[in-house]
Amino acid sequence: MQDIRSSLRDYLRIIFYWRGTIAVLFFVIVITSIAGSFLWPPTYEGVATMLVEAPSENVVFNRPALGAPAVPQPVSLTEAREQLAKTQSEVIRSRFLIGKVVDELSLYGDITGPMKRERSINRLQKRISVSLVRDTNLIKIVAE
Repeated sequence: MQDIRSSLRDYLRIIFYWRGTIAVLFFVIVITSIAGSFLWPPTYEGVATMLVEAPSENVVFNRPALGAPAVPQPVSLTEAREQLAKTQSEVIRSRFLIGKVVDELSLYGDITGPMKRERSINRLQKRISVSLVRDTNLIKIVAE
């Protein structure tokens, strides 16, 4: 028990001896963190999750083998759902739809010049990511 008290007393003596250096170091770290948070440019992120509903009718796709005639074959519901979600995610990423968003919301920002619409579309395409949520009918859209 005596050893524990003496070791605790030793630690407190060391901390008391270096208290000035510890305080300065603490305030330097706090001030640097605060300055960095105010100087760092703000980054905003919007996240949306969409539910892709499968059509109510039976889904049938043609899957011809090489050299064989196209014969309609039923596809499993899971596979049809996955294909539908992939299709919708590609539609969301399409240049046409992003162009409509840019025009509707006037997302030209600080871009000037004759190709400002095209550059705005390219910039928005780079900032949008679309991903499928595994084993679901959901699509996650993230815009930075």
